[in-house]
Amino acid sequence: MEEKQQIILLKKAKEFFRNEIVEAHITTACKKAGKLSNYNVNPFLYKYLANFLKGK
Repeated sequence: MEEKQQIILLKKAKEFFRNEIVEAHITTACKKAGKLSNYNVNPFLYKYLANFLKGK
């Protein structure tokens, strides 16, 4: 395989990875991470987390 072909193949692989894999991961991760109920949070930490969120 020539160097030009390798570069083209690498560019296509990068585009595919960014457009397909990363986009799907971000979409799925944001849905799961966006809900507090998806985490097993110690109930004693809620006040700390609330203060951390508000910047106090």
